[in-house]
Amino acid sequence: MQELNTTIKTGLLTEEEVLDAIKNVSNQLIITGRYSPKQIITNSNVLIEVIDEKHYATKGHLVRKGIDF
Repeated sequence: MQELNTTIKTGLLTEEEVLDAIKNVSNQLIITGRYSPKQIITNSNVLIEVIDEKHYATKGHLVRKGIDF
């Protein structure tokens, strides 16, 4: 569920709607995006955080469509 957390943050879906929808999923479910609500983190088995330590865009270089965004 790509960028699901962002849809909650922007108000397209509520946290309760998402929690109700994923409650009965019997397969593995991967939710991506920033701003993961605490309740989704609590109900998860795995949490992976990617941190931007170093990126050429911060040095003023152009980002590439399809790769960086």
